[in-house]
Amino acid sequence: AGTRKTSAFPVNLSAEPRKQFLRSLETANGLSFVLAYDVNKDAVASDFSAYLAADYKSNKSKIEDYYSEAAEFYRATDGATVKSHKLINSFVRLTEFSNGVKICINLSDEKVKTELGVVEANGFVWR
Repeated sequence: AGTRKTSAFPVNLSAEPRKQFLRSLETANGLSFVLAYDVNKDAVASDFSAYLAADYKSNKSKIEDYYSEAAEFYRATDGATVKSHKLINSFVRLTEFSNGVKICINLSDEKVKTELGVVEANGFVWR
C-alpha cells in the first residue's frame, strides 16, 4: 500500500491554462509543464502552437506565479489521499483529503458562495 505522487495534463499546453491549474489542485495532482528552451523560430511559426506554448522564457514567470499561489496548499496535502469529492454543480467542486484539508475550486467565470466561503471566478479556497 502507500501513495504515489501524480501530475495532471501540462498547464501551459491546455487551451485554458487557469482551469487546468485548478483541476490539478482539485485532487492535489502535481503541476505539470512542458518546456523548451531556444525554440527554433520556424517551429514557433508552424502550425504546432505547442512549440509556442512550451517556450521557457514566456512561461517562467507564469510557472513561478502558479507555484507561489499553490505552494502552501501542496504542503498541507503532502502525503494525503482524497477522502471525498463532490460536484457542487458543473463548475464547482469540493474535495476533502484524508488529513482534513478541503479545497473548493470554481471553474466558472462568476464568484460563488460555498461552505468554505466565497470562491472567486476561476479561483479556489482551501482550509
